[in-house]
Amino acid sequence: MHPVQPSAVHPSGVRPVYVVLGVIAAFAALAAVVIALLVRPVLESQLIEYEANVDMTWKEVEVQLQRQHELIPKLLQVVKGYSSYELAVIDKVVTAQQRFNQADSREQPNAAREVDAALSVVLVGAVRYPELAADGHFRDLSYELAGTKNRIAVARGRYNDAVAVLNARRRQFPWRIAADAVKERTFYEAPPETQVEPEFAL
Repeated sequence: MHPVQPSAVHPSGVRPVYVVLGVIAAFAALAAVVIALLVRPVLESQLIEYEANVDMTWKEVEVQLQRQHELIPKLLQVVKGYSSYELAVIDKVVTAQQRFNQADSREQPNAAREVDAALSVVLVGAVRYPELAADGHFRDLSYELAGTKNRIAVARGRYNDAVAVLNARRRQFPWRIAADAVKERTFYEAPPETQVEPEFAL
């Protein structure tokens, strides 16, 4: 008579190894939830710091944009004195400035880009009008604007670097656990129109 082999099944009908694995899985899931709850405030705080850095660098951009916006009306006033210059070009600058003034902080980078593009059309196109280009007041304002645009470019670079860090962190582990604490921010890119000479009616 063969000896009876001990059963691998627990009297309750559940194999002990599966019970152990189930308990381990439950504890692992609970631990993950607890860790996430404990770590999230730290990650959220870090993301808010990154966002604050974005806001701070944008303030630097705003200072230069404000100076540019003070110069633009003066430049346009000179340009308007030359009746041959296309008024539609001037209107685009005015409209772009109005959009910027009405935009909130998250929309301002795109709105500022529109101002840059419209203003560049005026400055590049003026070369096609010798009398306007030779106007001393126009030259002085153009020089001031050029210096301001250079400072804007430097500030824009710092701002875009800060935005790149914030946006990247939101997508990376472990920060994506708290990604909903901050919103992705928009880069402030230089408009491609600044590199293209527009066509003007002479």
